[in-house]
Amino acid sequence: GQYVLTEYAFVSAEMDLLNPDDDELVDELEPGNEIEIVDVVELHQHLRVRGRLAKPDGWITLENMQTGKRWAEKKRNMPGHNAIEEVQQQVVKEDRIGNYILSDVAVVSPELKLLAPDEKDVVATLEAGTAVKLVEIIDLKVEKRLRARLSHPQGWITLVNRSTGKRWAEKHEPEEQKEDGPGTYVLLQTAFVSPTLELSNSDDDEPVDVLEPDDEIQILEVVELKHCHRVRARVEEPAGWITLLNLQTEERTAERLEL
Repeated sequence: GQYVLTEYAFVSAEMDLLNPDDDELVDELEPGNEIEIVDVVELHQHLRVRGRLAKPDGWITLENMQTGKRWAEKKRNMPGHNAIEEVQQQVVKEDRIGNYILSDVAVVSPELKLLAPDEKDVVATLEAGTAVKLVEIIDLKVEKRLRARLSHPQGWITLVNRSTGKRWAEKHEPEEQKEDGPGTYVLLQTAFVSPTLELSNSDDDEPVDVLEPDDEIQILEVVELKHCHRVRARVEEPAGWITLLNLQTEERTAERLEL
C-alpha cells in the first residue's frame, strides 16, 4: 500500500541488511516522501518489520518492534489528507506525572536518552496492563520522544513517539488515596531513613538505613512540614524518619496497604 515516511529511511538491497554501508546503500529517503510498499516481512530475530519498495527497488525498516519506533505510516486515500499532521495531532498535548497503565510492552532503560538499550542494559521489560508511577516527563525534541521516569522499577520508558503518535501508557486515576496515618506501608522507591523529623541539609549526614522498593514498613506517626512541602513519617523499624510524600510533585515514597 501507500505510505508516508516520518523518518529518514535507508534503502538496502537485501531484506535482512539492516545497516548498509555506503557502497551497499540503494537510496536515502526523507520524511514526507510517499512510497509504495509491495511486501512486508517480520524479522523476529532482529525485532524489525521490513518493507519492500516498488521504487526504488529495495527494503526499508518500517518498525522497530522493541522500541515501537516507526519510519512510515499508512496513507489514507482522502482528498487533502496529511498523514504526518494526523499522527502528530494524536499526541496528547500535555502529559503530567502520576499513575499510568501500560498499553503496550515497555522496555525500561537506565538512561533518559538510551532509547533502544542492549539486552545487558535493560532494567526491566514491562507487560501491557502494568500499573506504573511516572515521576518525571521529558520531551526529547530532537529524538521526537516523550520520555518518562518510573518510580519503580527505576528507569526510563518512552511514553509517546511524537513522529507516529504511538503511546505506551495511558493516564490512570486510581481510587482516592486514603489519608495517611499510622499503619503498614509498602515502599514504591528507595527511601533514606534519617534520625530526625526535619530534612537534612548536609550531604555528610549518614542515614540510619536505606529502604528498598517493595519493603513493608510500620509507620507510627505522620507529620506535614509545610515549609518544605513534605509529609514525613516516623518508621518503627529501622527507627527513624522518611519522606512519605512530596507535596509539590505529588511523588509518593510509599503507599498504605489495605487491611
